[in-house]
Amino acid sequence: MHVPSRRKNKSFYRHLEFEWNNTGMVISFDRCVAENAVLRFREREVRRAVRAVAKRLGHVSQGSSERRFYVLGTIDDHAAFDLLHKLDTRLVSIASRPFHPKVVERVLGISTRERLRWSKDGRLPRSGSATFSKGGLITVATHPADKTLELAESPGIIMAWRRADSPELEG
Repeated sequence: MHVPSRRKNKSFYRHLEFEWNNTGMVISFDRCVAENAVLRFREREVRRAVRAVAKRLGHVSQGSSERRFYVLGTIDDHAAFDLLHKLDTRLVSIASRPFHPKVVERVLGISTRERLRWSKDGRLPRSGSATFSKGGLITVATHPADKTLELAESPGIIMAWRRADSPELEG
């Protein structure tokens, strides 16, 4: 793996920003949540993942920004970049994981009945299914997180779907 020189003050490693200074390293995930709505929605999970990696590198303190961690001490370049690569992979996994039905309902402000109807007729996109055990095996549809958040940013679409469904519901 190519390891950038410490002479570069700032580096961007796909979703992360980090910089070396005379006391150690600063890891910031501000750009992650700024550029990706799913990571912004799952910011607590992102913060935990970044903190876990930072702790593996050395003593950690959190900066004035909650999206920045300071790793104090001497840090081995290869170990640091290996861990940062693993963190990057973890962030991609967090961003690509679909939403479960209850999350979709909460994010969109819709009822279970609306979610089921709109999933069935194709208006609400599905990404697959998840199976879990609760007294027996239960399978539920999952929904792409990015598309769900796009819908949440356009409440007019949800209102139009409700208006389109209202004659059906009255009859």
